[in-house]
Amino acid sequence: MPESMKIVCYNCAQKLDVTEFSPFSKLPCPICASELIIPKIFGNFLLEEDFGLGYTGQLYRSMDRTLDREVAIRVLPINTDDSEKEEERFNRHAKAISSLTNPSIVPIYSCGMMEEQPYLAMQFMTGGNLVNRLNRKNDFTQLLIWFKSTIHALNLAESKSVVHGFLRPVNMLLDEEKNLKICEFGMVNLLFPPAPLYADGELVGEGETLPISFLSPERITEGTSSAKGDIYSLAAIFYCLLVGKNIFDGDKVEVIEMKLAGEIPSIISARKDLPNAFATLIDKMLSVDPVERPENFDAIIKSISEIEIELATQETFAERKKAPPIHKNKLKNNKKAVKRNKIQVSRGQYPTRRLQPKNHSLVGFFFLKLIPLFVVTMILLLAVAHVRHFKWYDKHVRPYIIEEASPSTATPATKNKDALE
Repeated sequence: MPESMKIVCYNCAQKLDVTEFSPFSKLPCPICASELIIPKIFGNFLLEEDFGLGYTGQLYRSMDRTLDREVAIRVLPINTDDSEKEEERFNRHAKAISSLTNPSIVPIYSCGMMEEQPYLAMQFMTGGNLVNRLNRKNDFTQLLIWFKSTIHALNLAESKSVVHGFLRPVNMLLDEEKNLKICEFGMVNLLFPPAPLYADGELVGEGETLPISFLSPERITEGTSSAKGDIYSLAAIFYCLLVGKNIFDGDKVEVIEMKLAGEIPSIISARKDLPNAFATLIDKMLSVDPVERPENFDAIIKSISEIEIELATQETFAERKKAPPIHKNKLKNNKKAVKRNKIQVSRGQYPTRRLQPKNHSLVGFFFLKLIPLFVVTMILLLAVAHVRHFKWYDKHVRPYIIEEASPSTATPATKNKDALE
C-alpha cells in the first residue's frame, strides 16, 4: 500500500490528498487553480521537481522532511548489483568531495542508497548556472570575482588530491546572492573511467556521448584528468563569458582538431578593455601543451593578486585625472579661510596655533614694522634724556617744554627762578 501523501497549495494554503496521483504529475488546485506538482517520497526526502537526466545522473529539486530544508538530490546511474566495489567506490568518492569546505564549492549534506541507486544531497542553488551567460559579454569586474573564487576552490581540491575533470558552465552554479559555486567534483570520472575520446581522426569510447567543448586536449586524446586539465577548462569557460560566444564552432571532430592545433585567437582581440596581464594569463592557461600552462593554482592566485594591484593603481590615477582643476580665485578663497582658522586642533586634542607664512609687500613692511619701531624708540630715548638731564636735551628740548608748561605744572626750580627775578 502506498504511503499517504498530502500537500499544501503554495498559493491558497489548501490541503490536498494526492496519494492516488503519480509522482511529478501536474494537478490544478481546486480552490485557486494554481498548478501543483505531485512530489515523490524518496526516503527522508520529497522529490518535488525533476530537472532531467544529465551525464552525472538524475537531478531533483527536493525537500528534506526532517530539517524542512530545500535541497538538490543527484541520483547516480551506477549499477551496484554487479559488485559491491562500485558502492564502496561511490562512498569513498562522496567522503572525499564532502571534505571540500569552501564558499565556492557546493556543499554535500548527505549521501546514501535508495531504491538500489546511490544519491547525493546537496545545497539547492536558486540562481541557475552559467549557461545563460555564455551568449553575452559579461562585466569584467564580476567575472574577476568569480574567477578568483573558483581558483581558490580548485586550489583546495588539488591540495586534497581531488580533480574535477569535467568543468563546464552547467556545473558552475549561482546562489540567490550571485555567488558562484562548483559542483560535481570527479563525478564524470566516477561514472566514466578516464579513457581517450579521440584517436586517428575519429571519436572513440565515450567521445560520442560526452561534450568536449571545454575539455583539455590531453583529456580528449590521452584520457588523463589532472589539475592542469582543470586550468584549461576554467580558462575556456571564462573566455566564453568574456567574449560572449564559443571559442570553436563546428562538429566535435572539427573542434578537437582546432583544439589540438591551438587555433584560439587571443582574448584581447575580442575584449580590448581587458588588462593585458589578465588576457595574457587566460591565453597561457589555454596552451595546448600542459607544460606551458601555469604550474598550479597557487601561481594563478599570485598572478591575480598582481592584476588586482595594477587595476587599483589605474583606478587611482583615473580618479585624479577626472578631478576638476582648482581655479585661482578658489585657491585664494581657500587661503583666506585658512588664515581665519589659524587655531587648529592637533591629534592630541590640544589647541595649537598654526603658523602661517606672511607674504607682505615692502611698503607694507615699512609702515607696519619700521615706523612704529622708530616712534617707540624715540619716545623711550626722550624719556631717558629728560630724566638724566642730557646736555643736548636741556639745551634744545627742555626750554620748549618749560615755556609751554602751565604754572601749575612748573617744576620747583622754575618757581624759585621766577621769585628771584
